[in-house]
Amino acid sequence: MVFCSISLFEELYLRPHNHQILNPNDGTLPYPHLAYMEHSSIFFTFFIYAMFAIILDCLKSPVRYELTLFLTALTYAQSFGGLHFHTADHMGPEGQYHLLLQVLLLVALATALLGIGFRKSFLISFVRSLVVVFVGIWDIFMGVMLWTPSLLAKDCFLSVDEITGGTPSLVPPRLVSSVLEILRLQFGLSSDVEMSMEMDPGTFDALKLKQLMELGINRVSLGVQAFQDELLKSPPSPLCK
Repeated sequence: MVFCSISLFEELYLRPHNHQILNPNDGTLPYPHLAYMEHSSIFFTFFIYAMFAIILDCLKSPVRYELTLFLTALTYAQSFGGLHFHTADHMGPEGQYHLLLQVLLLVALATALLGIGFRKSFLISFVRSLVVVFVGIWDIFMGVMLWTPSLLAKDCFLSVDEITGGTPSLVPPRLVSSVLEILRLQFGLSSDVEMSMEMDPGTFDALKLKQLMELGINRVSLGVQAFQDELLKSPPSPLCK
């Protein structure tokens, strides 16, 4: 429960941009923060499970074993569902790691449900315990592999993303967010991806720039069309004096 509380604090406060999980302008959930919310839902479920498991154990109910297993099954079901949707935007090695974790959670879910009806089955209890231990080991393995760049296979993620052509800075941030979401779904983006956008100084302000930075844009390309005002006026350009 302590670990879950620390993880919830990290996901909902420490990791989000400006320590705000929701967009302060419109109250929506920015796409980059979606993973934090998905992680938080899993940690919160385990926190609730642990709390009720302790309560059931203290009540000394004759059916506490069955109720605890039922809560365990619900917890694994929620974790599987949350991880399944969470994995939708993970490609490459990270997606494969998450896929195996989903298989393990399904086995844990099945053994928890079977344990209710076959309480004295050593095989079911042994498999469930083995899966729980392996899930813990696999989580540690994923953390080491995915957060150690030298251990990751090369060219598994997009490392450079350039939004150019025309004047992309005219596009509203919500549409830019949709484009980036499709790129993440189809190709995956590395954790240190360079996302560059070609921008016209006359088409954005400080607020729009801040919104784009929250989406992950970390580089701006400013092009010069011409230095002569007569050329900038035909066709009309916001760059003309």
